[in-house]
Amino acid sequence: MIKADLRIMRSMLKKIKAIGVDEALMTIGDQKLHGIYVDPAHVAMLDMTMKLKDCKYKPMDFGIDLATLTSRINLLPAGNIKKRDAPENQLKIEMLRKKGELIGFKFSHPMLVFQKSLKNKAGFHESKFPTGMLKNVDATANINTRQFGIFLKIADAETDHIAFIAEQKTNSLLARFTNDEEETVSTDLTYSLGGIEGIDLQFLNKEAKKIKALFSVDYMISVINLIDAPIIKIGLKCDSPLVVWWSEKDLLEGVYALAPRIQSEY
Repeated sequence: MIKADLRIMRSMLKKIKAIGVDEALMTIGDQKLHGIYVDPAHVAMLDMTMKLKDCKYKPMDFGIDLATLTSRINLLPAGNIKKRDAPENQLKIEMLRKKGELIGFKFSHPMLVFQKSLKNKAGFHESKFPTGMLKNVDATANINTRQFGIFLKIADAETDHIAFIAEQKTNSLLARFTNDEEETVSTDLTYSLGGIEGIDLQFLNKEAKKIKALFSVDYMISVINLIDAPIIKIGLKCDSPLVVWWSEKDLLEGVYALAPRIQSEY
C-alpha cells in the first residue's frame, strides 16, 4: 500500500490548482509522484516531485482529473504536525487495475475512502521545460519566502506587475513597483527578515552588471504564497523567465517558471 503525506499532497494540489490546471499527466513509481504543469495561457510552468512510501513500482504515466481529487483532499483534517506517521496525516493509495492495466486509485484516510478513475493518457501533451532555461540564468538568490510574500500582497493591491532589479556593484536585489500615483515601493530581498540564515545573491555571469525584468503579480502571488518553506531560490536573467526552486519538509521539491512581461520602463 502506497503512503503519501496528507499535508504535502494538499500543498502540491493547491499549487496545481493555482495556475489553473484541472487535468494533468503524472508519473508514479520509484517512491515518488512527479508532474509538470502548464497554465492555460502558457505563461507559467510547475515541476513538482513528491516523495512517497512503499511505492517501489516502475514509473508509469497516467492522466487524471484533479478537480474532485483536490476538493476531497483539501477538506480532510490532519493530525498533529509533529507526528508524520499518524493515521490522520497519511493517505493510503491503492492502485486499481483491470487486465493488468492501471485504471484508477483508491484513497484511504480515517475520515474518507474514495476512488478516482483515470483518463486516457493519450489525450495529454507531455510538458517539458525549454532547453537550458533552468541553467542559463545570470544570477541566483536565496530569499526569505515570508518577506517576499508580504511584498507581493502589498503590490497586489496597487499594481499588476513588479520588477526585479539586481546589481552586481552593490550586491543588492530589489523587488519594486510604481503605482498609478507614480509612487515607488520596493523591498530589499537581500535583507534577512527575522534573522533567517542563508539569504544571499550570487552573479553567475560576471558580465551581467545589472539585471532587470518585469513579472505578473497575479501569477507570482498565486504560487509563492502557497510555498511552505522559509527560503526559496530564484534565478534571474534580463527579460527572461523567472525561475523559483523550493523544498518543503524534504517531501516536496518544486520548480516554478514564470514568463516575463515585456515593457520598456522599470
